[in-house]
Amino acid sequence: MLEKRARPPAKGPKAIRPPVTEKLNLHPRNRHRGRYDFAVLCEALPALKDFLIPNPFDANEQTIDFGKPAAVMALNAALLKHFYGVEGWHIPKGALCPPIPGRADYLHHAADLLAGGQEGNIPRGADVRVLDIGVGANCIYPLIGHHEYGWSFVGSDTDADALAAAQQIVDANADLNAAIELRHQAAPQKVFAGILKQDEHFALVICNPPFHASAHEAEKSALRKWKNLGKPTSPDANPKLNFGGQATELFELLSRAGFRRSHSIAYRPACAGCQACIPVRIDIANFHPSRSLRRVLARNADLVTDIRPAHPTQEQYQLFSRYLDQRHNDGEMVGMGPQDYASMVADSPIDTRMVEFRDAERNLIAACLTDWSADGISAVYSFFAADRAQDSLGSFVVLRLIDIARQAGLPYLYLGYWVKGSQKMDYKRRFQPLERYGADGWQRLAPDQ
Repeated sequence: MLEKRARPPAKGPKAIRPPVTEKLNLHPRNRHRGRYDFAVLCEALPALKDFLIPNPFDANEQTIDFGKPAAVMALNAALLKHFYGVEGWHIPKGALCPPIPGRADYLHHAADLLAGGQEGNIPRGADVRVLDIGVGANCIYPLIGHHEYGWSFVGSDTDADALAAAQQIVDANADLNAAIELRHQAAPQKVFAGILKQDEHFALVICNPPFHASAHEAEKSALRKWKNLGKPTSPDANPKLNFGGQATELFELLSRAGFRRSHSIAYRPACAGCQACIPVRIDIANFHPSRSLRRVLARNADLVTDIRPAHPTQEQYQLFSRYLDQRHNDGEMVGMGPQDYASMVADSPIDTRMVEFRDAERNLIAACLTDWSADGISAVYSFFAADRAQDSLGSFVVLRLIDIARQAGLPYLYLGYWVKGSQKMDYKRRFQPLERYGADGWQRLAPDQ
């Protein structure tokens, strides 16, 4: 149950919401919906104590420096030992160090997918066989999936050294040897051939999507993340915190197909029997502001626009927190604390920038997290001073992003999803010509549609 939060005083500056105890954006069965309890985690792995630092957003809390790979690896080892009973988790230099909560979420949603064919009952036990393509040195999906559902796994990989590291983790836990089998893919261009045996069947096949084409590209991504964390020098490469594949190309293809990004995940609503969430984008070349939109620009003419790297700040979080309390206090994001906000901003494998809007006194009035691609800008999330409702700041942010895209020679501004009849989303129809994505690709959305 969520803690009941007292309302802020009617007058004076609005208090920043204290972090709630549950992250509602994670799957209900995810063991990591609560905030990290570092006291408990240090009991599981005392070595984690060496990496604790004061939380820069909250002096009453501790955290780790997520810019230090050794700290992240110790956190992962503690999480795996405390929640999943995994002993001796360690990965070699250069191996992917995965975010545990996100990997657990992936598996819980996969379990729901399997339950759809079992009248809502999740199939459990060793008879449920899962193939993990690209299991890697961390062996993360088999470790979590076996503990949570008792599934048995076959993990394949083209990297023999990665398989050897994963096997060491399996061997350190006696109960895992019968549940996890690792197989080497000797032909890198193949996926199933050479791995599947005659008449072998799996209930589920999973795979981490590739996000970097080369070690050089991965290093550039790591360096960008390092800068976002406020570090003055290059990151240590042991282990790299990267996503592993062709991020820019992949996300551009997916965004053109109506997908959105959250952290390193591309997603699109897929509800049975429902197609209410419609991806929309603005045709920049043919957009001309209406009289009412020109008035919005005039009312906010004092605001100065600043395009910055996607680096989270306390000032941004304070505005973000007040915005959620005043405009979306019934939404899933209302439980986001400072660390969650920092992750939302900085955890991106592509070109992501923060667009800030400030008044003459340099006060932050509005901001929008944006993704940049070859064919446009995507407005990931915007927030603003809700007490300036008369200034239509949400529409103003969109208007300025249109100008920025036009100046950059980009053809589209992606606005995410539009739901017909939704009061909170209906403002998007003000920006004509608006295009919608459907079975026939991108088509013009009529103003009265």
